[in-house]
Amino acid sequence: MRSPLRWERPVEGKAIARMEPHVSGWIPPRSAQWGGFAAGIALFAVLWLTPWFGFIPPVDYVHPDQQVYEETLSLMHRGEGYYPSAAQALADVNHAPARVVEIRTPVIFWLWLVTGISWPVAFIVIVLCGLLVGYLSWPLAGLGVALWLMLTARPPSGVAEWAWNEIWALVPVLISLLLIRRRRWGWAAFAALLAACIRETAVLVLVGGLIGAIARRDTWRPWAAALAGWAAFMIWHAHEVWPYLAHNGVPMAFGGGWRYALDMAGADMGVIGLVVILAALWRARWSFDWFFSLPLLMLPLVGFFYYRGYWSWLVLPVAVALLGAKKSQRPDGETVVVIPEARGADGLVVVLEADEETARR
Repeated sequence: MRSPLRWERPVEGKAIARMEPHVSGWIPPRSAQWGGFAAGIALFAVLWLTPWFGFIPPVDYVHPDQQVYEETLSLMHRGEGYYPSAAQALADVNHAPARVVEIRTPVIFWLWLVTGISWPVAFIVIVLCGLLVGYLSWPLAGLGVALWLMLTARPPSGVAEWAWNEIWALVPVLISLLLIRRRRWGWAAFAALLAACIRETAVLVLVGGLIGAIARRDTWRPWAAALAGWAAFMIWHAHEVWPYLAHNGVPMAFGGGWRYALDMAGADMGVIGLVVILAALWRARWSFDWFFSLPLLMLPLVGFFYYRGYWSWLVLPVAVALLGAKKSQRPDGETVVVIPEARGADGLVVVLEADEETARR
């Protein structure tokens, strides 16, 4: 079937939408940015993976959550099932689980049985996150996201906290956003479902995808099916966790404020995270990207009463990726969604030849 897109040279008086440049003129070309990305990642590998260099000292403190994950994985390697292993590890390191949310879903642990939970593996995952963000927006922005994730997951202070599930769930979230821009709705919903099964908070992108599909009159069934699948998975998860819950567990602690909400927009970034989120939401407004990301990008509001700084590892990279697609309006009312990969030669414009239904999408 012939593509509805064709390239033309501008004709005076003809109302067509010019393919807007993806970056401003003062920003280097994408090829040069990818070169900078590669050089930056090589430098990070030297700093973070070579102990004799001395920039990153040895780990002298492992976050309690990571201790729980490592002990859980150790018990699983000995032949124990996931749920008894997780309950035992949580009781040994911290306290007996009292709520379903205190025991993570098993998906990431099944993956860790194959890959391990070491820092080099986490380093590769972070680099992949940077690659995806760079591809979805600007390569140098992807490099910045990778640097930020490394500084928070394996800071120079010698703390180990790279096993938090948010980093690992971020990969399928970004893949889902990439597939959305390719209009691969089924695969996009599946990737978002995988992210939600790794980290429950990522279900917000499934909610956003369903809302976006309905609002923009796109295919909604994959998103509805994925949400139903996630709900069934969580019911099964709760059923498996229930026998291991203690009746006299530690109560859930609430507390927050605007400083905590700000930190959940971008850990240790001050107001930068908030500015990036607001800019992303404004630039991509009303696009499918916008609907998909909006519920997740609202997550920092929870910080006003419940603080979880590491949730920002899901929020800020998605906001940076969201900056990579811009919706412009044709003078005759048809919509063109601009993505970084759709680059034409100088002087060429993209013209949408499509029926009304395709134009809405």
